[in-house]
Amino acid sequence: MQYDFDQVISRKGTGSVRWDTVEEKYGEPDLIPLTTADMDFQVALPIREAIRRTADYGILGYTSATPSYYEAVIDRFAKKWQWNIQREWIMHSPGIVGAVAYCIQGMTKPGDGVVLPVPMYHPFAHLIEDNGRVILRSPLCREGERFTLDFAHLEQQLARQDAKLLVFCNPHNPIGRAWTREELRQVCELSLKYKVPMISDEIHSDFIFSGHHFCSAAGPMEELGGLDNLIICSSASKSFNIAGLQASNIIIPGARLRGMYRRVLSNQHMMEMNMLGP
Repeated sequence: MQYDFDQVISRKGTGSVRWDTVEEKYGEPDLIPLTTADMDFQVALPIREAIRRTADYGILGYTSATPSYYEAVIDRFAKKWQWNIQREWIMHSPGIVGAVAYCIQGMTKPGDGVVLPVPMYHPFAHLIEDNGRVILRSPLCREGERFTLDFAHLEQQLARQDAKLLVFCNPHNPIGRAWTREELRQVCELSLKYKVPMISDEIHSDFIFSGHHFCSAAGPMEELGGLDNLIICSSASKSFNIAGLQASNIIIPGARLRGMYRRVLSNQHMMEMNMLGP
């Protein structure tokens, strides 16, 4: 299937965060905004056709996840990352940032500490502080052009009595590191040692340069027998340029953490899904 990546499509006047919001904020119509992780290409034809079929059906009522949705998520995890997940593990959220907020709200209390390797995707820090929690920063180490984890410092933060949650990015945003299996195993070991649940944001897992390999945190965590301590955040939004469909898959194997997450969704009346998303 051929795609024309030279076709210029104006997104102005469509409510685009990249174009309309920036122009409104700065008042400069000729700015070229280097913001927001979406692209100005049309999505793949099969996606447009699937949306068209749903629109042609003509009924856009309240929607819950269908069996085919669960089957698609399970199949993708099995094929891409060789991880066999169970249907009941699959929770949802409009986006990853929202999912992390729900985890913070459901799994910690105001005043609790949330461990954050920094630099980090900036909304995560805002989520922690906006929800009345305390950021426990663990700075990454810079070795020339490469960043690594400071495991000694990370352990100090996780060992704190007030540390109740770890927010981790894999691949890391913004530094772009695809963490190795050995690095991830050490992080998982520390998470389990101090009984601090680990959120692994893996939304960029499809964007790996040649010569590198993506390893989900689920692999080493499963080997360590600690899946009950893990939350994996994933979405097709970055990979397929469909952020506007507002659909993410939050994989929570542990019944206790899953119950905490589900309780927040229920309290905020977020149980239905966007019909076009799944």
